[in-house]
Amino acid sequence: MNLGGMVLQKSEIIRNSKEDELFVQCANIVMTEINRLALEKEYITLGLVGGRSVAKIYELLSKKKSKSWMKVQFFLVDERNVPNNDSESNFLLMQVHLTNELLARKQISINNIHPIIKNIDPNLATKQYALELEKYGDCFDIVVLSSGEDNHVGAIFPQKKYSAVEKFTYFNDSPKLPKERFTATPKLLSMSKLGIVIFLGASKKNALNHFLDESSKKTIPEKVLQKIEKLIILTDQQ
Repeated sequence: MNLGGMVLQKSEIIRNSKEDELFVQCANIVMTEINRLALEKEYITLGLVGGRSVAKIYELLSKKKSKSWMKVQFFLVDERNVPNNDSESNFLLMQVHLTNELLARKQISINNIHPIIKNIDPNLATKQYALELEKYGDCFDIVVLSSGEDNHVGAIFPQKKYSAVEKFTYFNDSPKLPKERFTATPKLLSMSKLGIVIFLGASKKNALNHFLDESSKKTIPEKVLQKIEKLIILTDQQ
């Protein structure tokens, strides 16, 4: 396993051509940090996104038994404005691949899981979600992200503008379907203590190279990632 040695600003890059090993590495990093934080904090805020790659990581995490889970508060970094049982829902993905298993083992309670309320005005829903996060701290202790080909993370896209004040926002003109999205803003995401970002597949090679190229002009998502206190990049690109 090649764990890489390249150091970015406050960051580390882990390279492994074997996808399954990379997922194991990611899950181990998350669990190690949860156990560490559990020794010093009452609550641990974990921000999660959707996608095929992260689903496999969530499944690995769901198998890990630890008393630390009871301190973890599960939040969504971004979500589609669809019912929670819709196949497009990131909340459903989080449930199926992670929290349902932890609930079944009684390692967490339903109070640890924080969905976005969708049966109200979307802009009010984002304000309520920000207030919900503030109950457990003002940022994510750990955030798991997957980069798109254009370097978008969560629902932070290079070509969009976001509030410089709010922590969560809603928009109905997403560059990718579905159009209606809730998302943590660049302001909130950049406040994360530990960010884990996955660049997986040949289609992400240019995105990773652009992110690592110090001479290139950075997009909004790249600027956000560079502000995270500690950033770990995992990639199958050599």
